[in-house]
Amino acid sequence: MLRVLGCLTVDHDLHLVLLAAAICTFGAIASLVVAGRAGRGERGNLWLALLAVCAGSTVWATHFLAMLAYKTVLPITYDPGLTAASYLAGVLIIGIGFRITLQGRRNPFTAVSGGAVVGAGVTALHYIGMSAMRFPGQLRYDLDLLIASAVLSSALGAAALYVGMCWRHPQARAVSAFLLIAMTVVLHFTGMGAVRLEIGPFNAADTDGLSRSVLAVAVIVAALVILLIGMGGAIVDQRVSRRLAGEAERFRTLADGAL
Repeated sequence: MLRVLGCLTVDHDLHLVLLAAAICTFGAIASLVVAGRAGRGERGNLWLALLAVCAGSTVWATHFLAMLAYKTVLPITYDPGLTAASYLAGVLIIGIGFRITLQGRRNPFTAVSGGAVVGAGVTALHYIGMSAMRFPGQLRYDLDLLIASAVLSSALGAAALYVGMCWRHPQARAVSAFLLIAMTVVLHFTGMGAVRLEIGPFNAADTDGLSRSVLAVAVIVAALVILLIGMGGAIVDQRVSRRLAGEAERFRTLADGAL
């Protein structure tokens, strides 16, 4: 625990960490809004695809913005292929997890199973993204924290989707969003607490790749994707709710007239 707290408070720029947390918060809320549409059957596959992109973009943007916040004197760049692979792996595995959950129709077992897969997708995205780092040296991990990060991510993912899909409480969505945020944040900083950078001889090839400025632009694009999908989902959800309310009112009027 002290290693994780030290990584957060000493090794990161807290201003960028707070920005990453803000993106993560909005993305988690947007993902749950879109999940609500995906679970209602109408154009379900389209909404599921948007859900996977929204959730994957949220985790990816949070991860790489937090990486930009990581303080080190080493020149670090990112392999473009592995950076893209981390995004695609996250979207694909997270999408599979949500599909498992949504097909269960509020079944606790499928909600927990799907949530665990979502957590595994977050883990895959994080560690593939970490493998994209290029610097003069080697990246090592403390095995205990690496395993802990993966277990915590799947456990929090399982809890988040169980609450979001199976609870009938009015605050279920808020609690589920909090757990999704915790899943992403705990995974990242536990995983970063496990990191050991072993400095080696400088080789120019070790720093070939995406610069921090290019990565920052990619993070901004991912954040915009989250914003657009979240706003679109909220607008559609609001319009559908109004339409259903209007139809219900017309039925009541017709029923009153018939009496």
